[in-house]
Amino acid sequence: MSFTRRVIKAGFSLYDRLYRLLFRLQAVGPLLYVGCERYRGPARVFTDQTKLRPGDPVGTLHVNNALIASLYETDRAGQRVAPAFSRLLLASLEALAAEAQVDSWLREIPVYRGINWFRPRGKRIGFQVEALAGGPRAGLLRLHFRLLLYAFAGGDDSWKTRPIKPHVFWLTRQQLMKNFGKDNSEDDSPEIYRRRRYGVPRTG
Repeated sequence: MSFTRRVIKAGFSLYDRLYRLLFRLQAVGPLLYVGCERYRGPARVFTDQTKLRPGDPVGTLHVNNALIASLYETDRAGQRVAPAFSRLLLASLEALAAEAQVDSWLREIPVYRGINWFRPRGKRIGFQVEALAGGPRAGLLRLHFRLLLYAFAGGDDSWKTRPIKPHVFWLTRQQLMKNFGKDNSEDDSPEIYRRRRYGVPRTG
């Protein structure tokens, strides 16, 4: 790995740690970090009729870049990275659905949002996908994602030519539970459900 690539990779690792601390992101599953912010866009209605209004809480989804880096380091050609990423994402979404049933702060979130450059295959698992509108933010994100590819792609030079178009991935709580949730009886309290799913011992 070149000196420049090592420096950029180290810079991204430091940036990720500071970003997670600043925005109080919590690890959920093997791949995702989740935060919460107030929605500042126009009111909107999703395909499942979930409504999102200005000021409502929105969950923010962030990928564990260090984990993606480790995938590339063990697979220089990058041929198995996409399938591995998909498996980790599905496992993380299942973990998010489980946590959203028992953690009070997640129960208040009606919609989750993430931004990435991957092709919009997320539609297959319940995401509503939109291309990010052009402008300075989109340009900065394209640069950000290309530098990520350069830093983490190992011997793969696809970062030079791979088309990068940021997309916004929306996932409503309703779709999260429909596609990734487990049956949770209405008679079960969050404490009982947590004990049954995770083996948490009874307290008190």
